[in-house]
Order: sequence, then C-alpha cells, then structure tokens
Amino acid sequence: MTQLERAANQTQTATIPYIEAAAKTNQSGKLIGFGIAAFAGICYGSLPPFAKWAYGDGANVNALLTIRFVVATIAVWAVVLWRRPALKIGGWQAGGMGLLGLIFVGSASFYYISLQTIASGTSALLVYIFPALIVVWMALFFGERPNRYKLGALGLALLGCALTVDPIAVFSSGQSLNWLGVIFALGSALCNSWYAIVAAKFGRGMSGLTVAAWSLPVTTLIFVGWRMASGGLDFSMGAVAWLCCLSIGALTGLAVIIYLIAVERIGPSRTAITATTEPGTTVLLGVLLLGENMSLIKLGGGVLIITAILILNRS
Repeated sequence: MTQLERAANQTQTATIPYIEAAAKTNQSGKLIGFGIAAFAGICYGSLPPFAKWAYGDGANVNALLTIRFVVATIAVWAVVLWRRPALKIGGWQAGGMGLLGLIFVGSASFYYISLQTIASGTSALLVYIFPALIVVWMALFFGERPNRYKLGALGLALLGCALTVDPIAVFSSGQSLNWLGVIFALGSALCNSWYAIVAAKFGRGMSGLTVAAWSLPVTTLIFVGWRMASGGLDFSMGAVAWLCCLSIGALTGLAVIIYLIAVERIGPSRTAITATTEPGTTVLLGVLLLGENMSLIKLGGGVLIITAILILNRS
C-alpha cells in the first residue's frame, strides 16, 4: 500500500465517526419532528371540548373566534420577532395571503358553528375529508388526472363520511340528526381543501411561519371588524366561557407554532399525515369529557377517512 493510499484510509477512518454522529443527530431530529407534529394535532383536537363548554356559559361563535385569533396572532408574531424569518413578499403574494386569511374565516366559522349542533367527534371526522376534496378540485379545475390510488382514496373518504354521520342508527333509534350541522362541517372541509391549494400557489418559496405571519392577522381583522359592525366589542359571557376562549386562542397559537417547527424538520407531507392525531383526539375527548356516543360504525368511518389520507400521502 502506497503512502497516499494509507493517508486516504486514515482520513476515511477518522471521518466515519463524524458521519455516523451526524446521521444519528439527523434521525433524532426527525423523530422529534414526528413527535412535535403529533402533538400539534393533539392541540388542535383538544379545542372542541373547550368550545362546547364556552357555548354552555354564554359564548357565541363570533366572540369565541375573535378571541381565538387575537390571542393566536399575538403568539405567532411573538415567535416571528424571535426567529426573524424573511417577511418580504410581492404584491401578488400579499393578495394570496389576504385570500388565505379570508378562507380561514370560512373554515373556522363553519367548523365552530357545526360544533353547536352535532357531536365534536362527528364534526372533526367530517372535516378531515378535505384531502380527498383536493383530488376533486385538482382534476376539475387544474387538469390533474387522478391515478387509481387517488380515486380509491376518494371513494374511501366519501364512504367514511357517510359512515361517520351514521344516518341508519339515527333513523332506527328515532333520533333527529341536525343535517345543518353536517353541512357546516362539510363546508369547513371545503374551505380547508381550497386553503391548501391557495397556500401551495401563493406560498411557494415562503416559510410556513411567514405565511402564518401575513395570513393570520387578516383572519383576525375580519373577525374583529365583524364583531364591531355587529354590535361592538361586547363579550357578555361567564368566567368559564372566557377561560375556555382564551385557552382556545393559546392552544391555537401553540399548535400553529409547533406545526411549523415540524414542517421544518420533516417536511409538509409527513407533518400533515402525522397531525391526523387531531380527529382521534377530538373523538376520544368527546367520549371522555362530553359524554358523546361514538358507535363502531362511526369509528369505522373515521378509520376509512384516515386510511384515505394515508393513501393520498403515499400516492
């Protein structure tokens, strides 16, 4: 072996421990990212019980959402001032951020209205068909031909949606299902699907924190403006409702922040799929804290919806 070869071998031998250490660090970072994403979903999923309790103590949808987004916006901008991401955007991107903020108004309003009339677990599972709706809009309006996996996922999501509502059990027991609440939950899913499409279009090249920094204040201003136009900033409700509304705002801000941290560590697709802990958390808390009935048929519908999301992510 020549002197040059011996030197090369020594260099390689000395480098291997550093490479292995870097790989372990990267793997650890990914595991932390998955844990953070799962926790973000849990934070989002824990919001409905607070909303139910707030409604029971005199809160209305507009007051709840106004407080929610004011607190969440303050939290996000505190992180922005700390981490100082690139905030400069173009005019067309500014318009896109405004559109995102407007869509978020519809998504949040429809979801929290549905929580007034149907079980929180049912509402959460219905909202989670939005990834399947994206497949439909991409095919109808953007010429993207869905493959067999996407079509199969769409079918599973629609079947899961029907099972989640469980109309057979409702009719056979003589109970009445509030179909308006179901429609509002599906309206929230519709808004979420277009939010994802618009965010992908206008948020290209921007960090998630920058998107949140510009779009979330738009949502907040709309709710505050509507609150003032419809009767001023009068928040007549009990102490429990106030505590619940503030908790919803704080959890929303926390969820947005840690979700974006997860995106940086493991990417948007993996973060989105891991954050499907949200509907499971809502279903579980609905049963444990609110006494909601969750039949095997409804759970089966939820499993089909989550399976559809997994297939879409893989395809």
